[in-house]
Amino acid sequence: MSERRTASALAYLHPDFCFIMNDDSMECAGIRAGDIVAFTACDHAEDSQIVAVQTDSAVLLLRQICNGELLADAPRNRREHVIRFDELSGAKIIGKAVEVRHIFEWAKKGTDNEEE
Repeated sequence: MSERRTASALAYLHPDFCFIMNDDSMECAGIRAGDIVAFTACDHAEDSQIVAVQTDSAVLLLRQICNGELLADAPRNRREHVIRFDELSGAKIIGKAVEVRHIFEWAKKGTDNEEE
């Protein structure tokens, strides 16, 4: 994920931060590249919740499974990648997803469907 954003448009959910998803690794969870994902800050989550995990080198969006011992992505074009939480260097949960906003491709080009 990249590009931290404020979340004033999502105020009724009281998110603490947002990220723009930069790949399709969570596509089967309904989150695609370019989507805005809003999070509430926390350091733990329940199984099957989607969490933001801060590592030494990146922030990852993953689904928590097996009492928090394992994390998994949800791609459509390959098998899911499952990793042990303790195998991610410096890993800590920084938030859980509360909303996803999908921006349609044509809307990114302009309000009148004009070409870039």
